[in-house]
Amino acid sequence: MQLLTLAQCTAILSFCALNVNGLAAPSPETNALVTRAAGTYNDPHMVDMPCTGMEDVCEADCIAILCHGKDPKMQKLAGTKDQKKRQKEANYRASGAYFVPFDEDAAVMAKRGIARPSPSVPNAPVFNSAEETTYESTQQGGPNCIIFPVPREQQTLQGGNMQNQFGRVDEALNNIPDGQWFQQRFSFLNSDTPHCLALMQTPPDTSICRKEKKNRWGFDMKKFAYVMNQAVTNPRTFKNLFQGYKKKRDDGSWEDDVEEQVEPTPTN
Repeated sequence: MQLLTLAQCTAILSFCALNVNGLAAPSPETNALVTRAAGTYNDPHMVDMPCTGMEDVCEADCIAILCHGKDPKMQKLAGTKDQKKRQKEANYRASGAYFVPFDEDAAVMAKRGIARPSPSVPNAPVFNSAEETTYESTQQGGPNCIIFPVPREQQTLQGGNMQNQFGRVDEALNNIPDGQWFQQRFSFLNSDTPHCLALMQTPPDTSICRKEKKNRWGFDMKKFAYVMNQAVTNPRTFKNLFQGYKKKRDDGSWEDDVEEQVEPTPTN
């Protein structure tokens, strides 16, 4: 399991300190920022992320922060409309989401070094859409973005929520100005969002990163965290960040589990 740096730990603790009411309902104002702020890195805007109906998307974002040290703070793109459009497209491509890697047949996914869940639960959604845990509409988007396979309909719901909060400043007083910093405020959490619940604790409970935690579809989302290899272009390939589970020894320390990583099925 990847160890977090002091700076990453500080950022996560800061995130939780600003979210002590993280399990409560969002502001009564629909699609409004939770708090007014200076919009700097040290005083970011807090943005509602109600997880009802998009639990798997929230879990992907929370795992990236809690288990892989992703900075919970992001800076909205700035510049002219054309500049922001070009940068957003570049970020989308560099993250790997552009290549729709989870919506390909098994042979292509195997060549890319990627896999998607195959839930055994009846009526489970298809996890074929790439969730960029660092958004393409931010300065931090693009290379080294951690992506997860999530249901496309959940991403559509998330996109509408974020678009409403990222909209034009002159249309909603609380919307985020270009170039300012923000953090997500995960709310409406329940048993289907265990990693978000762990993230929202003070301090965050990172021990869940070492344990198998299956979701309602029968798999652990931690096994499907990927980053695109920037140096390999034909074909585009991805690195699986999951490093197995840990087992607790009698003395309280942890040891590596022997459980294998998720690997694509080899093809001829």
